[in-house]
Amino acid sequence: MVCTITYILMIVLGSFASLMLFLEKLIPYETRILLDKKQLSKYRNNLVKISIIFTLVSVLFLIEHIYNIRSWFYYITLILILILLTWYAVKKLVSNLNILNKAKNKEVK
Repeated sequence: MVCTITYILMIVLGSFASLMLFLEKLIPYETRILLDKKQLSKYRNNLVKISIIFTLVSVLFLIEHIYNIRSWFYYITLILILILLTWYAVKKLVSNLNILNKAKNKEVK
């Protein structure tokens, strides 16, 4: 029961974060000043994608918990999907760090 509530809260928080990021409410003021319009749009889109991935992973964990998946085929498929989603999220985080570093380097020069 506690796991189910936790996964549902993760889904709600991920959805809320996606909405707030889409409206640019969770992006720090300093970052908005540092980045130009195109970079800020790419930065925001990457963060929205990451929060959507967080929500999808939470849904997958909830499905695994509710249906008590123990078949090796489904379990391995689920693990592979989680690995791919996590890899994509990390790739987007690294992309955001690169955007910030390029903007800071321009500012210093």
